[in-house]
Amino acid sequence: LDNAANNKTSMKELSRLPEECQIDYDPIDNNIPCFPHVINICVKHIIDNYVTVDFSCVKDTWDVCGQPIDKKDYVSAITGKALECARNVVRSIRASDQRRGNFRDTIVIGDDKEWFQGDDGKPIKLPTVELMLDEPTHWDSVYVMLNLPQAVNLFFESANQRSIHEKKLSPMEWHFLQDFEVILEPPHRAQQFMSSESTPMLGSAIPTFERLLEDWKQLADGAPHCAPLIYIGLSWAEKYDDRMACTKAYAVAMFIDPTCRLSWVEEHW
Repeated sequence: LDNAANNKTSMKELSRLPEECQIDYDPIDNNIPCFPHVINICVKHIIDNYVTVDFSCVKDTWDVCGQPIDKKDYVSAITGKALECARNVVRSIRASDQRRGNFRDTIVIGDDKEWFQGDDGKPIKLPTVELMLDEPTHWDSVYVMLNLPQAVNLFFESANQRSIHEKKLSPMEWHFLQDFEVILEPPHRAQQFMSSESTPMLGSAIPTFERLLEDWKQLADGAPHCAPLIYIGLSWAEKYDDRMACTKAYAVAMFIDPTCRLSWVEEHW
């Protein structure tokens, strides 16, 4: 079931029938929430509230790959709604067939001439794809939308794009969006893992969700300036983790899974 309140009410009402027959039926224990929906809710809380996050606990400056980052400039990029600015960039490029073609050419030529670089400074190849605008009904699409910053920047350098040049994002806005992409990486990975299974099994839900929690906690420790954003999603994820602990079906599903049995439980619990 998804996490709508009416489903919880339905399960509670349904429990009356077996109770009348003196059958023990726990509506909470028998309510298994939709795994992708749970992750989407956690991520949506980050996306919907990132502008108002309190960064008072973050130090005034920090270094990223030797580059000093000033908190005031960073917060200014956030309060300027960098994510909405990124959406405007994507809309502008997608609004014209010519721009979409030019953007594709930018990637093809950039790959051929090795214009794009990874974090280690070595040339990388970008996939020849179109920009995708995130959609509320397309879970995980914000992460996908933020995947091609180098190609977008190079695209705006073209003289043909002067009419939309004012929409170009500042370096600090891109820096924040890259941090945002890193924050969304763990839930994206969890979604992809469960979606990649030809037959997703309930026994994988708890290990995958626990991995998401651990990845977010490690990221918050390793990148303290990202912690205020991470804690938004983490607080909701921990609520659902506690809720999942009330459902015996997860443990039963792990036990009957021949690839898991009790090995994961013994190692982590």
